Amino acid sequence: MLDFSKLQQNEMKLVIGRVKLQDLLKEIMLNVWAKAEKKQIQIKLDGQIDKPITVIGDANRLKQVFLNLVDNAIKFSHENSWIHLVINPLSADQVQVEVVDSGIGISEENLNRVRDRFFQVNHQGGGTGLGLAISQQLVELHHGQMDIRSELGVGTTVSVTLPMPVHDPENRDEEVEQINSEDQN
Repeated sequence: MLDFSKLQQNEMKLVIGRVKLQDLLKEIMLNVWAKAEKKQIQIKLDGQIDKPITVIGDANRLKQVFLNLVDNAIKFSHENSWIHLVINPLSADQVQVEVVDSGIGISEENLNRVRDRFFQVNHQGGGTGLGLAISQQLVELHHGQMDIRSELGVGTTVSVTLPMPVHDPENRDEEVEQINSEDQN
């Protein structure tokens, strides 16, 4: 509630730094492992990535976003199902992280409301109905975007698109190599 109150009053302070997405997502997987294991849900990190992807942001707040998304995926998934965390570099300056589950899904009617404050699809699952509203606002504070696609009875995909620093050597090795080779000519 305190985070939500700070967000509403524009008082949320971000501690900005370099955040390695793979490390952050692996940490979240460790945090929710026991909960997923109880339901025999397999959580997997996917993506065709051969080097670390770094974003500039507040590691604790981004962790809060993805922990909420994965926790929701576990809460609304069936036993013996799966959740995939997928990292997709979209361009030189944007990366998308998808939390994909094979859970109960969200009806089209509720899909438009799940990011509303205090809205809950299932009141028996506990919680305040603030998780997605807070996550949405935290992603926007990071100059990102959060989209939700779902099909009732099939599953849900939550996509978070975040900016990457354009001139970050960790994300742009090929540009640095190209500049270095041009300097030698």
